[in-house]
This record gives sequence, structure tokens and C-alpha cells, in this order.
Amino acid sequence: MSLLPVAVLLAAPLPLQQVQQEPDILVHGTPFLRCGSPAAPVGAFRPASDCASGSTTISSEYDPNFVYTIDVVVHVIMSTGGAGNVTVADAQRQIEILNEDFGALPGTNGAPGFDTGIRFRLATEDPVGNPTSGVTMHTNDTWFSDGGSYWNSLNWDPNRYLNIYTNSAGGALGYVPGFPQSGSLHGTPADRVVCFWDSFGDTSNVPFHLGRTATHEVGHYLGLYHTFQGGCDSAGCYSDGDLICDTNDESSPNFG
Repeated sequence: MSLLPVAVLLAAPLPLQQVQQEPDILVHGTPFLRCGSPAAPVGAFRPASDCASGSTTISSEYDPNFVYTIDVVVHVIMSTGGAGNVTVADAQRQIEILNEDFGALPGTNGAPGFDTGIRFRLATEDPVGNPTSGVTMHTNDTWFSDGGSYWNSLNWDPNRYLNIYTNSAGGALGYVPGFPQSGSLHGTPADRVVCFWDSFGDTSNVPFHLGRTATHEVGHYLGLYHTFQGGCDSAGCYSDGDLICDTNDESSPNFG
């Protein structure tokens, strides 16, 4: 997979009706959306910016000639009944999978992709400099149900960390609240990736057990749209679909 230039963080949440409503799937017998991220933004955006919402700017200054490493904190949110128990080992494995996918590591599921030059690591210092595993644990039924604006209480500085939260993900396998191209969530507590806890890392939740949900959502976090964004048209591969030319035009989602 390829990514747009790292635009840093996320856009404002969009109305619910703009969420891309993919076909429901069943997880433990319950209907879920595959991806609950909002549709790519439309309308007015920041002017005179290489971080445009309608096209990808190709410039040598964005060539991946060095490795850009992002510190990650995983906020595990559990219910009082014990659901949502993601371990530190699960989080470590998920980081390994992100690096396999974003680095196209030979011998892994990410091998057919493209080395983006982006890597991830669990934070080793918290915001005040104390040693950390990069994983925080919390028990709260409202937060587990993806309510209560938990990010206001739990976030670590989004200018320094990628904040990933695991909970029920609001009935999706995962989502981000917006895209970086509009910029209005940049540096705010709401800037985040949310993953359904039982699709995070290596799990037994077949077929969502390979850790690729986080890869998908972190792609959105860094600016990638769905490959089928807007369907197929003739505007050009840097200005339709996911705005990247090494992925095929898709008229609709492809499952299975």
C-alpha cells in the first residue's frame, strides 16, 4: 500500500449520514460495519496546500528517503464484565503487523505492498517522561460502548503520539473520526484511531484476526481514502479513488 504525504492529524467529524455504509458483517453474531470512518470530505479546504482533499501532490520532497517513526499509545478500554481485554502482548503484536504492512516486509502478509518509509513503535515514555509500556488500561462501560468522550480524559498529546483506542468501536471493526486533509482536529484530543478490541492484533475472531483492521484505519489516519471513493471515473488516478496511482480503480467495495 502507498500513502499520501504525512499530513499529520485528522479532520472534523462529519455527519453520520456521510459515513460510508458498507454491508453489515456478523461478529460474534452481532451486525458490524467493516469501517465506520466518514466519507472523504467535500467542500472547502485549506487553500494553497499540498495536503489537498481532491488530489495528491507529487513532489520529490515527499520521496521516502528516510524512515519516519511514529510513537503509539494504545488505550485499552474494557467493560466491567471483562469484555475488551487486550493485553500488552496483543498491542506489541499489532505494532509488528503495522510495520509488516507499512514496510512490505518479506515473508509477511504485507509483502505484496509498498514500503512507505513509515514505521510504528509503542511509546517508551509517557507525556511527562515516565517509562511506559505504551499501553494504558481502563474499565468503564460507557467508554467501552464508545461513548462519553473518553478521548478527552485519556489522550496523550496527539502532536507527539498516535492514540489508538480499543473498545466496541461503535459497532464497526474500526474508524477514524475524520481525515487529515481538512485539518480541524489537528492536535486536539479527538484525534484518534478506534479499533474493535477483538480485531486488534492476532485474535481468534476469524476472518478479522490478522490485525489488518488497524492497518486499514491507520491508513485513513494518514490520509488514504477507500479505493472505491467516488467510484470509477476518468479524472485521473491522483484525483479519484484513493488518490494514489498504484491502486486499481474500484467502483465499489470488494469483499471476500
